[in-house]
Amino acid sequence: MQLKQWFRDHNRRVFPAVFAAIVGLLLIAFNFFSLEQSSVYQPFDAAKWRQSLESGHHDPIRLQMVDDLLRRYSLQGMTRHEIEVLLGKPPKTDYFRDYEYLYWLGPERNFISIDSEWLGLQFDASDRVSAVSVLRD
Repeated sequence: MQLKQWFRDHNRRVFPAVFAAIVGLLLIAFNFFSLEQSSVYQPFDAAKWRQSLESGHHDPIRLQMVDDLLRRYSLQGMTRHEIEVLLGKPPKTDYFRDYEYLYWLGPERNFISIDSEWLGLQFDASDRVSAVSVLRD
């Protein structure tokens, strides 16, 4: 009986706090799961990278491979043809107009991922990669 009376007396303060705590825990759990999914490491596999481009699905497999790609290959100085053989030709996009080739990698690797990560490549006059950047929109 006393517990029931306590809840009646404190309902206006307890309910919002409990509700906020539940919503906060759900947001933390959701972001932890999405961060864990996008931060799974995979060794770079050119065939899988190209296949994910061709499928058109927003699969973050490229995000899982980009660190290994950049560690294993010096993209700077490669020709446009060498890039297309290795990574495939990316679809056109209006993002980051300073970069000729943009590869969508997946949702950003942050606690709260509201943006996407991209691999951006710029080419010089001789069609060689002059800049390589991992970008966030």
